[in-house]
Amino acid sequence: MVFITISLVASIVTPLAIIEWILHISWHAPLLPTPVGLLSNDPYTYTAHVANFRGWLHTSYYQVPFETNSHGLRDLERPYKKPSGTFRLLAIGDSCVEGQGIRFDQLFLRQAELILNHEIGTEDKFQIIKVGVGGWGPVNEYNYLIQQGWRYEPDAVLIVFFNGNDFTDALAPDQFVAYRGIRLEKEKERTVNSFTNLKVTLRKNIYLYGYIVDLLRSITMDNRERYAEDLSILSYCGPKDGLPLQGVRAVVKKFRQWSDKNN
Repeated sequence: MVFITISLVASIVTPLAIIEWILHISWHAPLLPTPVGLLSNDPYTYTAHVANFRGWLHTSYYQVPFETNSHGLRDLERPYKKPSGTFRLLAIGDSCVEGQGIRFDQLFLRQAELILNHEIGTEDKFQIIKVGVGGWGPVNEYNYLIQQGWRYEPDAVLIVFFNGNDFTDALAPDQFVAYRGIRLEKEKERTVNSFTNLKVTLRKNIYLYGYIVDLLRSITMDNRERYAEDLSILSYCGPKDGLPLQGVRAVVKKFRQWSDKNN
């Protein structure tokens, strides 16, 4: 009887362990709105990226590496002190600037930086400091500017405004918190209990659990809408010679005109 029980348990556990191992290898990270451990709480912006993060973002439609520099930005490593002869544009925004869902080299601001340096004929004389955190709104961005952004000695500041939610985000700048390294609605944090913590632990560590939960949720309209949102993120974060790049060029052009006029 004991042997039969052990054999039965092994016949169930072994395939599940193999599936879990395959998911760990192929997914790199669990299905979560932000990579595990990416976020920390901040007294001014409420949520912020941790410094020197190395991880993966995996959602229902994409999987990309995600890294931050020593200042917690998804950008190249750059000191606060601006090099001589360099024009610096400080670009602040939400997930559009963060580039949720795409590789760093695909960010429209990174593409703009490369294009503008090519047009100028230099390698790194035009720098775009990319400050983007998913869930930020105008208040979070302003607080970052006056607390940290000015230290980069920017020649111009570009606020990337997304009219899909930035109006409401401005009314609730503290709507998100960093809970155990992931983004969580503040309202939900108040209802966190031991069962919620168990679900978070399972979601962060047992990939098969997340897959099954999402599979069960896929029959609901809410989940289909969430997947559609994933696709829309890809569309507005990706590189294209449209309004974002034109906006960067317009800011630079106007600043140069003002700079020439005022010596």
